[in-house]
Amino acid sequence: MIDLSFLDVNFRTQIMKHIPENKYEDLIFDVKNNIALIKFNNNVQIIGCELCLLNDIKQDSLGDLFIGDKKLINGNDKKEFYNLPQEIKNNIWLCPGCEKPFKDRMIKL
Repeated sequence: MIDLSFLDVNFRTQIMKHIPENKYEDLIFDVKNNIALIKFNNNVQIIGCELCLLNDIKQDSLGDLFIGDKKLINGNDKKEFYNLPQEIKNNIWLCPGCEKPFKDRMIKL
Protein backbone atom coordinates (compact mmCIF):
# COMPACT_ATOMS: atom_id res chain seq x y z
CA MET A 1 0.00 0.00 0.00
CA ILE A 2 1.25 3.51 -0.75
CA ASP A 3 2.07 5.85 2.10
CA LEU A 4 -0.57 8.58 2.49
CA SER A 5 0.73 9.93 5.80
CA PHE A 6 1.47 13.29 4.16
CA LEU A 7 -2.28 13.88 3.68
CA ASP A 8 -4.71 15.47 6.12
CA VAL A 9 -6.02 12.75 8.43
CA ASN A 10 -9.68 13.39 7.46
CA PHE A 11 -8.90 13.14 3.74
CA ARG A 12 -6.86 9.99 4.31
CA THR A 13 -9.71 8.43 6.34
CA GLN A 14 -12.25 9.16 3.60
CA ILE A 15 -10.01 7.63 0.95
CA MET A 16 -9.66 4.45 3.02
CA LYS A 17 -13.45 4.24 3.54
CA HIS A 18 -13.95 4.17 -0.24
CA ILE A 19 -11.45 1.40 -1.00
CA PRO A 20 -13.01 -2.07 -1.36
CA GLU A 21 -11.75 -4.59 1.18
CA ASN A 22 -8.41 -6.20 0.29
CA LYS A 23 -7.82 -3.72 -2.57
CA TYR A 24 -5.41 -1.36 -0.80
CA GLU A 25 -2.57 -2.39 -3.10
CA ASP A 26 -4.63 -1.11 -6.07
CA LEU A 27 -4.77 2.45 -4.71
CA ILE A 28 -3.19 5.16 -6.89
CA PHE A 29 -2.69 8.73 -5.66
CA ASP A 30 -2.13 11.61 -8.07
CA VAL A 31 0.05 13.91 -5.97
CA LYS A 32 -0.02 16.78 -8.48
CA ASN A 33 -3.84 16.99 -8.55
CA ASN A 34 -4.54 15.51 -5.08
CA ILE A 35 -6.85 12.82 -6.48
CA ALA A 36 -7.24 9.26 -5.19
CA LEU A 37 -7.86 6.56 -7.79
CA ILE A 38 -8.15 2.79 -7.74
CA LYS A 39 -7.36 0.11 -10.32
CA PHE A 40 -10.48 -1.97 -10.85
CA ASN A 41 -10.93 -4.72 -13.48
CA ASN A 42 -8.26 -3.32 -15.83
CA ASN A 43 -9.75 0.18 -15.48
CA VAL A 44 -9.09 3.12 -13.21
CA GLN A 45 -11.90 4.64 -11.16
CA ILE A 46 -11.87 7.94 -9.31
CA ILE A 47 -12.26 7.67 -5.55
CA GLY A 48 -12.24 11.44 -5.25
CA CYS A 49 -10.39 14.57 -4.23
CA GLU A 50 -10.30 16.49 -0.97
CA LEU A 51 -13.20 18.67 -2.14
CA CYS A 52 -15.69 15.88 -2.85
CA LEU A 53 -14.63 13.48 -0.10
CA LEU A 54 -14.74 16.03 2.72
CA ASN A 55 -17.72 18.20 1.75
CA ASP A 56 -21.44 17.68 1.26
CA ILE A 57 -23.37 18.79 -1.79
CA LYS A 58 -25.59 21.81 -1.11
CA GLN A 59 -28.21 23.53 -3.23
CA ASP A 60 -28.63 27.30 -3.30
CA SER A 61 -31.91 29.22 -3.59
CA LEU A 62 -31.63 29.20 -7.40
CA GLY A 63 -31.33 25.41 -7.51
CA ASP A 64 -27.61 25.34 -8.38
CA LEU A 65 -25.58 22.54 -6.79
CA PHE A 66 -22.36 23.34 -4.92
CA ILE A 67 -19.71 21.38 -3.09
CA GLY A 68 -17.68 23.49 -0.74
CA ASP A 69 -17.80 26.86 -2.47
CA LYS A 70 -17.56 25.47 -6.02
CA LYS A 71 -20.43 24.81 -8.40
CA LEU A 72 -20.81 21.23 -9.63
CA ILE A 73 -20.11 20.63 -13.31
CA ASN A 74 -23.23 19.64 -15.24
CA GLY A 75 -23.14 17.36 -18.28
CA ASN A 76 -24.25 20.32 -20.42
CA ASP A 77 -21.01 22.11 -19.51
CA LYS A 78 -18.71 19.38 -20.86
CA LYS A 79 -17.93 19.36 -24.58
CA GLU A 80 -17.06 15.65 -24.29
CA PHE A 81 -20.76 14.95 -23.68
CA TYR A 82 -21.99 16.99 -26.65
CA ASN A 83 -23.39 13.98 -28.54
CA LEU A 84 -25.28 12.52 -25.59
CA PRO A 85 -29.05 12.95 -25.44
CA GLN A 86 -30.19 16.02 -23.50
CA GLU A 87 -31.92 13.84 -20.88
CA ILE A 88 -28.59 12.21 -20.08
CA LYS A 89 -26.58 15.46 -19.99
CA ASN A 90 -29.11 17.03 -17.61
CA ASN A 91 -28.51 14.21 -15.14
CA ILE A 92 -24.71 14.19 -15.11
CA TRP A 93 -23.08 15.97 -12.17
CA LEU A 94 -19.30 16.03 -11.69
CA CYS A 95 -16.99 17.24 -8.95
CA PRO A 96 -15.27 20.48 -10.03
CA GLY A 97 -12.03 19.27 -8.46
CA CYS A 98 -11.60 15.78 -9.90
CA GLU A 99 -14.61 15.30 -12.20
CA LYS A 100 -15.82 12.27 -10.24
CA PRO A 101 -19.45 11.62 -11.20
CA PHE A 102 -22.00 11.90 -8.41
CA LYS A 103 -24.09 8.84 -9.21
CA ASP A 104 -26.51 9.54 -6.35
CA ARG A 105 -27.49 12.81 -8.09
CA MET A 106 -28.39 11.07 -11.34
CA ILE A 107 -32.08 10.38 -11.93
CA LYS A 108 -32.81 6.88 -13.14
CA LEU A 109 -34.31 7.09 -16.64
